[in-house]
Amino acid sequence: MSLIHDMQCDLDERILQSDIPVFSLHVLIRYEVCYDHRHTPEFDVVLEETQRWLEDYPRERLQKGIEEGDTACILESCLRKMSQCEPGTEKLDDIMKNLERVSGLTGLYGEEGMLTGLTPVVNNTEPLQQRALAAWA
Repeated sequence: MSLIHDMQCDLDERILQSDIPVFSLHVLIRYEVCYDHRHTPEFDVVLEETQRWLEDYPRERLQKGIEEGDTACILESCLRKMSQCEPGTEKLDDIMKNLERVSGLTGLYGEEGMLTGLTPVVNNTEPLQQRALAAWA
């Protein structure tokens, strides 16, 4: 017996009119990963924060943060690759490497007791670790 799910969503026109490829998916992924469902902010807050990250951290600046090991930049890069909102990041290998990196940020251990996929990071906070775990799931 198969289950049929019906889902309706009201999407704000602003996310559908963006010039950024699959911007709506990126906003929705950020909404699900970065906010506690018990205390979700207004959609305008999520939309503005997503736009701010995309404008303030273009690919080159984000890459510099990743090279420096900044956890927020690593997580943002993972979210962008998951939503495929940057050209050239739609390869399955890239997404899987990103997911491994996110799961490494959570502090999860592999079979040998070594941290999986963890590169040295800075500015790692509990909320970022929780967001990384949500993205990994």
